[in-house]
Amino acid sequence: MIRIKTLSLPLISALVAGSALPANAQLSFSLSSKITYRQNKKGIFFQGGTFNSQLLDGSATYISGCEWYQYYGPGFYNNICSPGTTALISAGTIDGINPAYPYFLVSSIYPAFIVAPRKAEKIFLNAAPASTLPRPSGGFTDNSYSLFYNLTVPSTISEYVITNYYKRTGYTSKQRDKFQSDIVPGVYYYSFPRLGNPDIPAPIAAVIYPMLEGKQEINNTVSGFEFTKVNGNKWNKDGFIEMSYLRPNSINWTGMSPTTVFASADSLYFSIKAIANDKDPTSDTVTTYAGKPFSIFPPYQNGGEPRVLLPTPYATSFTTPPIFNANTTGVVQLDLRRNLQTGGVTYDFSTRTFQIPVVVVDRYTEYVDIDFPTSSKGTGILEDPDKDGYNNLNEWILDSNASNSASIPIAPVTELVQPVDPFFGLPTGFSYFGFDVKKKLGTIPGVIYTLQRSKDQGKTWSKFKTDTDWTVQTVRTAAIANLPASATIQVRSLVYDTTTGTPIQPPGTDNDIYRVKITLKK
Repeated sequence: MIRIKTLSLPLISALVAGSALPANAQLSFSLSSKITYRQNKKGIFFQGGTFNSQLLDGSATYISGCEWYQYYGPGFYNNICSPGTTALISAGTIDGINPAYPYFLVSSIYPAFIVAPRKAEKIFLNAAPASTLPRPSGGFTDNSYSLFYNLTVPSTISEYVITNYYKRTGYTSKQRDKFQSDIVPGVYYYSFPRLGNPDIPAPIAAVIYPMLEGKQEINNTVSGFEFTKVNGNKWNKDGFIEMSYLRPNSINWTGMSPTTVFASADSLYFSIKAIANDKDPTSDTVTTYAGKPFSIFPPYQNGGEPRVLLPTPYATSFTTPPIFNANTTGVVQLDLRRNLQTGGVTYDFSTRTFQIPVVVVDRYTEYVDIDFPTSSKGTGILEDPDKDGYNNLNEWILDSNASNSASIPIAPVTELVQPVDPFFGLPTGFSYFGFDVKKKLGTIPGVIYTLQRSKDQGKTWSKFKTDTDWTVQTVRTAAIANLPASATIQVRSLVYDTTTGTPIQPPGTDNDIYRVKITLKK
């Protein structure tokens, strides 16, 4: 049994209380345990975690985008940078910004007043709750910096020091037991080098509180978080749980408890994240694309990580609108984030992330439920109840209404097209003459597309293949960012205007017509 002894020196909180502090002085020490859990058919599993410590003493607020390689005075830029560069970094870096641009526009600055910078070797965890976490232990990284401020008023230029230390201990997906035996709720006692006399420690005590964990059995008692229902809980053969293309999807979970979730300090966020490999339900999530945060849901940028704040951390369900493309894969993700002040200058910023892999599917049975009146007859997938010449299978896949004879699949038409990038919405590539038929992926049941051509106005039809006038090929693209994998039948003219080089309708094909025939996969 490890005993926790109270340190004889006054804690930083006491030092702060007894000091005449500068206005808006910023001193904080935070602890956080972070874990991600991923659920599959068999249960919910530890994906890895970290135990993080960070001390900040002092701060500098700068205007991003105004950093420069040399000093410029007030009025040099006629924009938000017009006050000029007010500070010069003398040691360290700010937020990893290119050191070739050491001049900044700093709008406010508060120097360190308790903890000395650049003395990471003097930081120690001295005592902690009974656990397997080693102590005393160090290993902190120094991220402190100093700068000269205010350059625009030479008589007041002084060097300001901002102290920043952090430590991150990582745990792999195979180390759940180690994480739980190392990191337990309770008080953790640290000592830091004192500003002005680094050999005298400045102690600080911070607290980690109990946090919601993934479902597990301990001493014959089952507790913790678990997704209980996602749109019927239908798992496909690849290990993804199926979501509906046509209907809202209800996601439900359980496990929230007042002993592990704090209404006053915890926030619960919902999102659906893309994954790096759309075929692998264990694949890592992709959090950025083209340098921007994004998600499959919500599908908009909000200045930070796209997600929905739920009204209470005790929420047990969320319903998404039917706005997802079929064949979209990702993970439903809940983020439980704590922002708890545990002392005068100490905080618990622990987080738990819970995920379950999902794939959006387009089911014929749901198409029938939506497009056919109640108690309709002729809803079999190969029937043609509206007698328009197209069976239900073709009308479902080709987006027409199988219960309305006035609604039939639209036949493809050749035309001159300028492609547009699907992610950025900008023109891309060269124009072409022809058409595209986008295949629906993720349908249940699976289907086969056959492109046909008639040269006699529909009297006879034959399979349309590449010839001397056209190329006909299916192009597949992998999933990228929040766009699902796709497959498109591309028809392209091989004939070009000899003067302009523009692709044109091949001679003698003006009266040809085209259609897509859909059959069931065997």
